[in-house]
Amino acid sequence: MVECAPLGVKAARSFAFQTYRMQIALIGLPWSGKTTLFRTLASYAGAEAPGMGGGPVARCVVRVPDSRLDQLCAMYTRGRRVPATIEYLDAPGLDVRREHGHGVPGSILAQIKNTRALVEVIGGFAPDQPTDLAERVLGWRSDAEAMETEMLVGDLQQIENRRQRLAQQMKKGKRPEDDREDALLARCEAALGEGNPLRRVGLSAEEKFLLGGYQLLTLKPLLRVVNVNEDLLDRADRIAELWGEDPPIVLAAKIEEEIAALPEDERAAFLADLGLEAPALERLVRASYRLLGLISFFTVGDDEVRAWTVPGGIRAQLAAGEIHSDLERGFIRAEVVSIENLIEAGSLDACRKRGTLRVEGKDYVVADGDVMNVHFSV
Repeated sequence: MVECAPLGVKAARSFAFQTYRMQIALIGLPWSGKTTLFRTLASYAGAEAPGMGGGPVARCVVRVPDSRLDQLCAMYTRGRRVPATIEYLDAPGLDVRREHGHGVPGSILAQIKNTRALVEVIGGFAPDQPTDLAERVLGWRSDAEAMETEMLVGDLQQIENRRQRLAQQMKKGKRPEDDREDALLARCEAALGEGNPLRRVGLSAEEKFLLGGYQLLTLKPLLRVVNVNEDLLDRADRIAELWGEDPPIVLAAKIEEEIAALPEDERAAFLADLGLEAPALERLVRASYRLLGLISFFTVGDDEVRAWTVPGGIRAQLAAGEIHSDLERGFIRAEVVSIENLIEAGSLDACRKRGTLRVEGKDYVVADGDVMNVHFSV
């Protein structure tokens, strides 16, 4: 479970809005297998067809796998099952050899700048790679560093340009917030100039909120995926060890695509033969949730059983606003029980009798796996 401090009202409302349509961009060098991984995500149950939504970038909306929702649906058999969703974008390949030192091209930046996070796909399956695994990992790290450099350059250019405009503006008349903005940008500029991505600078939640409008790529949470041949799947632990800090997820996108094409009742056996616990979708989505500090709470009833995605640390009143704005505006109280207690008791009425169904106020910090019933008046 993600440990988070309660979010302030302004920041939490902004964050909650962003996570409601949570978008994560797949980025990578040409021929990294990025699009194969994207097709795999789109092929699993619940995905919309790639390209839906318009524009040159392919998109797919996938259902977040959650066994807890399945358990709730087994209790409320008449209720419509509505899982949380996550949207992935397949951005064009980033050719760092052609663009080296120029930052991320504007055509790509325009498509990924509004996403919540990045999944960086590194190709680890080319036939001409070294036979020694340690040498291979060094090559993969080199590809990752090259892409990071382009994002650093792009962010640095953007901040330098903004500071120049801000300096000109301050000559005409300084606002109270201008010095604060310039000091924050100067700190970011120094970090980027030293080769440090902003996600590692230790910015506060309020500072990240203030920088939100810039859509800086190195501030976005980053998850790395190394796409390997099938014969390296059983060496994932060794790859992580050789990689060092922040090791990537290791998968074989081509094999995962073949699994996705199988009937659902045959997938489990195929995965077992490969020694895999779950398909790429499940592992990637779980890692995405951890990366963004997201949690799920649930609402249940005879008509619908639904999972809701919110940032960890969100208060009950704001979480209620994810369900409907009227629930946030007219929030009175929430009845809350952990999903474990509900499943053990068998019903909300049984939880009331046992005393495990609690009444919480608007400042209650929602926990992952809470089942909530919101009382409101408008």
